[in-house]
Amino acid sequence: MKILRSILCVFLMAFVCHAGEFADKQMDLFMKSLKKAKYKEAAAALMNYMEMGDEQRQVNIAQYAGHFSTIIKQHGKVLNYTKLRTRRLAKNHDETVYQINCDKSSWIVMIREYVSPNGKSFFWEFGAFTEEDVFLFYEKK
Repeated sequence: MKILRSILCVFLMAFVCHAGEFADKQMDLFMKSLKKAKYKEAAAALMNYMEMGDEQRQVNIAQYAGHFSTIIKQHGKVLNYTKLRTRRLAKNHDETVYQINCDKSSWIVMIREYVSPNGKSFFWEFGAFTEEDVFLFYEKK
């Protein structure tokens, strides 16, 4: 009977804890920080949930803060974001893609998320892409 209850709990957690919801909450924090031009806070909203050491996390936050600052200068003031898609990569892995809409144009943020069996979410990959990144990718092919 205990085994049945344990299995039921695991299935219930898998059903309730859908990856992507956590990414949506962090994206809201990310956007609030971007609108206030607080680029380190924006980067931290996403980087704090990636599996890496503290020193590497601080380096990545600083690098992405500079990257976001450059993107905003090129694309204009941040207006809002649109969730383009969430796709299931594996049982506990989802990929969510957001379009960040700005005054002049838009850019893309991609988050790959893992939900552990105990319900804890973390990001295992993150990327910010502009039109130039997409064109460079296809020029190499």
